[in-house]
Amino acid sequence: MITLAISTFGNRVSARLDCAESILLVIIRDGVVASRTPMNLLPHGKRQILERHGVDVLICGGLTPKCVNMLRGSRIRVIPWVQGDVEEVLAHFMQHELTPTS
Repeated sequence: MITLAISTFGNRVSARLDCAESILLVIIRDGVVASRTPMNLLPHGKRQILERHGVDVLICGGLTPKCVNMLRGSRIRVIPWVQGDVEEVLAHFMQHELTPTS
């Protein structure tokens, strides 16, 4: 099982993680999307929210130094600098066309 979070702004990947208004939390079992839950994010405590929901992989747009520091030390693997429609990005991830850098 993989728990994936995609930072969102509307129906697109948020341009910057620190500006994300929400995430799409996706549970993947045996290579199939088992569930999808949109969740609002608070301005502070993003890392705690991600860890509380057991996120394994985070897909996001740009990462400011503050966001890099926030994620440092977490077990969350990150796929940064992604742009585009959330559904298209999820499809690329499911096809193994996006891979974590950390």
